[in-house]
Amino acid sequence: MNRIVSGMAVLLLLCMAEKGKSQNSDMGPNLINNSYIYLLDGSKPAGYNVDGNITIEAVHPFTKGFEGPYCPTAPAGAAASVDAATASTPYWFGVYNKGGRISRGGLADGWGGCPDGHILKITGNSNSNNCYVTFPFERNVFPKTYRFRAWIKIVNADWVGFGTDAGYNYGQYKCQGNFSVTKAQTDAAADGWYFIDKTTTFSSTTSLDGLVFSMGFSGQNIEVYLALPQLTPVDPTGWRSSITDVISREGITINPTTKNVGIGTYDTKGHKLAVAGSMVAEQVVVKLRDQWPDYVFDPAYSAMPLNKVETYVKENGHLPDVPSEKELQEQGVDLVKMNAALLKKVEELTLHVIRLDKEVARLKKRR
Repeated sequence: MNRIVSGMAVLLLLCMAEKGKSQNSDMGPNLINNSYIYLLDGSKPAGYNVDGNITIEAVHPFTKGFEGPYCPTAPAGAAASVDAATASTPYWFGVYNKGGRISRGGLADGWGGCPDGHILKITGNSNSNNCYVTFPFERNVFPKTYRFRAWIKIVNADWVGFGTDAGYNYGQYKCQGNFSVTKAQTDAAADGWYFIDKTTTFSSTTSLDGLVFSMGFSGQNIEVYLALPQLTPVDPTGWRSSITDVISREGITINPTTKNVGIGTYDTKGHKLAVAGSMVAEQVVVKLRDQWPDYVFDPAYSAMPLNKVETYVKENGHLPDVPSEKELQEQGVDLVKMNAALLKKVEELTLHVIRLDKEVARLKKRR
């Protein structure tokens, strides 16, 4: 499901990017999915992964004063400093002021904000092993030059690197990627939140994934926070896939010939919609295209006698007019036909019960 939602988000971002291209040529679509970190796997941001002795979690945007509450007066128990701020004890920046990052509508509350967002928290130790975070990327992309923007706060770490192989351990040294940020830089920024805005060139590949662009760490007792990461292609000679290809990579495929839709699969086997995996819905309505078995109650209808039903079941291993296990394995279940077949059996059984009830009543009268 998380991949379907991200595919839809890509469609919207690409459309917005085309609309705004003339105003800002490098404001292409954000290639990092779930940048607001509103999709979670437990306490982890969905799609973000780690390698090494580090842990990631999605935390409230009030944490470390990335933003504050949007209210006229300081809430009870408000933190005395941004570094002491938590979800339950936020730092109050002032009257209807959420702070220097997002002043009005943020990831937690505010005017016009998206109140279900989070920021990324990274803790652990780098030791001599790999130590990096990878992002959920749109993979079908082939620029060489990108622009990366994000807010970062380093509570403790030697450095935090970004780019190709950032955090990868080469034995003799740990790669810092294309550029790095230090605690001294974030400490010097307003409220300890440093805004990264770097344009850089890194490994030329057709799949933006894994160590092509990672976030690496060095140090002991690492504690780092990252908010609103954005990676946009700015290379005019680069390549981006079509919108339908991007969505297909994220799990929704539209066949260019048949227009059939596959979710989690490319092969719809001729059906207009195919889903590989489970599906949940609050309501499913299936339109009737065949005769409904109310004809069973027509006086002219003659149900198969029970002795013939017995013979059929012994010979075939299933009820008459009901598909066998082999047929279901080969062809699947047609919900309308199956429900109609089962209802027909219920209605026929009802007729048999009514007949037997009358027979029992007649026998009682004879006693």
